[in-house]
Amino acid sequence: MKTNQEKNAAAVLCLIDRTIPQELSAECLLPDYKGAVSRLLWVRPAFCEAGHFIGGGRADVSGRVRFDALYMNAEGQPEAAFCEEDYAFSLPLDLTGYDVDEGVTFDVTVLPESVVTRVAAPRRLSVRCRFSVRVRVYAERSLAAVLQGERTDGVQTLCDKAEYGRHFAGQGSAEVTGEVPFEGGGEPVVLASRGTVCLPDVTAAADGVRCAGEVVVTLLCRREGENEEAPFTLQKRLPFEELIAADGVTSECGAAAEGEVTEIRVDVGEGALSVTAAVRLSVTATVTDPVLYVRDLFLPGMAADCRVEETALPAPGASFNRHFSIAGVCREGALPAGAALIDAFGEAGITEKTVEEGRTALAGTVTCHLLYRAGAEYAAGETDFTFRVFVDGDLSSADVRASVPLLRLSEEGGALRADGELQLAITAGGAVTVSRVAGASFRPAPVERHADMELVYPAPGETLWSVAARCGVSPAALAAENGIEGEDPGSKTSLDGVRRLLIPQDRA
Repeated sequence: MKTNQEKNAAAVLCLIDRTIPQELSAECLLPDYKGAVSRLLWVRPAFCEAGHFIGGGRADVSGRVRFDALYMNAEGQPEAAFCEEDYAFSLPLDLTGYDVDEGVTFDVTVLPESVVTRVAAPRRLSVRCRFSVRVRVYAERSLAAVLQGERTDGVQTLCDKAEYGRHFAGQGSAEVTGEVPFEGGGEPVVLASRGTVCLPDVTAAADGVRCAGEVVVTLLCRREGENEEAPFTLQKRLPFEELIAADGVTSECGAAAEGEVTEIRVDVGEGALSVTAAVRLSVTATVTDPVLYVRDLFLPGMAADCRVEETALPAPGASFNRHFSIAGVCREGALPAGAALIDAFGEAGITEKTVEEGRTALAGTVTCHLLYRAGAEYAAGETDFTFRVFVDGDLSSADVRASVPLLRLSEEGGALRADGELQLAITAGGAVTVSRVAGASFRPAPVERHADMELVYPAPGETLWSVAARCGVSPAALAAENGIEGEDPGSKTSLDGVRRLLIPQDRA
């Protein structure tokens, strides 16, 4: 069992922080009843799972990507299809010197980049996806100095305290159910479905993070037997609450979360569609902890060879979610004149972070993906608009991930206006570096003879610690001999008002 002093000298360090580029290809073969592909409208990737295994000096990461495609069939009607593909890679992971019994935190974030698709055959879609996987691994390591030599008892240590950020992470899933009502005659046929996760309420609890929010489900439908009528969308917000396990988390932590809908199942009922959405949730939590480290040391009567290391600690900072309403005017030309907008969804990215008077201005762009009908033809388009929001605190080193749970578009005066919701998942980032004594080896020093009474006159800027180290006597004994405070021997004010010091005869 660790003593309190040993615990104070242990910190959770970041072993790995790497972004691994990935590329995979998938083939989607359509069933006969779906018909042939005449034109592809869009393909959206959903990153379903990101698991890991640690062993044999390596970390194995694996996951799965689901591609949801919307296309036009030979009859000129929209249809949907999907395909899935797995990915996997390994990283070297050396845990030597780290306390694996305290647990290893493995944080995996998938960063989408691009999707390229083509119609390879009348009933076959070919998909190539590029993305990156950011892997961060945290483990606990003692910052106590390792001492070597025939004699190590009586070592005098000058310690300092640093504030650093302890990180935790976890993944989990939720299943959200609800009903989406529909009105009018004719039974609806669901052509495609889409879900986004809104998480305005994320709080840390004992050994986990509580995520309360909604799944925004959008269903692209047409009525049975009405192929000439344009498709329409039905939308419903389905609330949920889930506790995602994350070892080490307490209610004192700040927490952030992201979610992705990996699958939607729809059953047609009387006057309503019964919807079940599978959701993947990724959580991170941070808390600011103090850690002690050895700034200097010596052993009276012995010569020391010290090894100094620069150690990077995760910087302190909070993790949290923020939710905003945003609006803007979209770039012109995405929607042809007279076209009827059927569906739209948005993706957001942060392009600039500016710290202004204790707040951080976050500027970015929302890319809007459109499905519309111009005359008898269906088409997909793309436009964008910018946003700027403010968050308290300095987020210049933080990781900020943006998403758009809900997007609405409308035409006003010939312009395409957008309004919606912006969600930010913010996790503390950056590092602080401390210079510490990592180890020391001691060897006998030449024996010096001292007078019965020895006085030392401290030089300007010297401290109780530096005089004690120079004279080979413990700071506590030197302070006691001279009747001064010795609580903080390394302080610049530890010898204020002291002109001379009497060195104790017993220097052991």
